[in-house]
This record gives sequence, C-alpha cells and structure tokens, in this order.
Amino acid sequence: MHLFTGKKGIGGGVGGPRQPVSGILGLIFLALGLIPLLHSLGVIDFTIPLVPTGLILWVLAAIGGLVLLWDALSENMPTGIESQLKMASLIGGLLLLAIGVIPILNNFGVIGLTIPNIGETIINGLFVLVGVLLLYGAAKQF
Repeated sequence: MHLFTGKKGIGGGVGGPRQPVSGILGLIFLALGLIPLLHSLGVIDFTIPLVPTGLILWVLAAIGGLVLLWDALSENMPTGIESQLKMASLIGGLLLLAIGVIPILNNFGVIGLTIPNIGETIINGLFVLVGVLLLYGAAKQF
C-alpha cells in the first residue's frame, strides 16, 4: 500500500483532497515547531535557516488553522479519545487562526487589536501540536 496514493492512503479513498493538504501542512508545522524547539533546548546542533516571520508566518498560521478546523469539523469522532482529539483540533485551529488573522488585519489597519508577544517556545510548541493533529487527521483513514 502506498502512503500517498493507495486506496486508503492520504491521497486516495474516503478523505478526498483534505487528507493530502493536512498531511503536507502537518509535516511543515511539525518541522517549523520541532526543529527550532529541539535546537533551543540543545538537543540538536542545527536549526532551520529561514524560519518564516511576519506576514509569511501569519498567512501560514491562518491556512493551518483553517485546515485544522476543516479536519475537526469533517471527521466523525463521537466518543473517547477521538472526541478529545476533535476538541483539541477545534481549539488548536481557532488559536492558530487567531494568531494568523489578527496580526494580518492589524497590519492592514482593519482592526486595532494586537496579540501580545508570546514566546517563541510557545509558538514552536503550538506548531508541534498542530503538526501532530494535522498528521493524525491525514492518516486517520489507514
């Protein structure tokens, strides 16, 4: 069975186009969060040389938040751990969407609200969590 093209793989079958988008974004968010986090803790000696900042990061966060919300709302997770994952996806998606949309709107003068500067470690941790949730949503059909 092929991961991206099989009947139940990320690119085929039941999940439609949502699964490959979730999988790719999940890998991006996992890398953008985990590599700088491990570097700041001294676990690894390298980091990502060009971590997106400013508008690029905000747009990426908004897109990731929307896809995570799409995952949470399109999955049927009635009980147990899956319902908790759905709630985590909803909350993570809303947080990420806010982290992306509020600075964009503020930058263009649409709103006067700003988000206080939250630590880089918190952002990296949120990116790791979102990456894991997106990857889970993409791989759920296996």
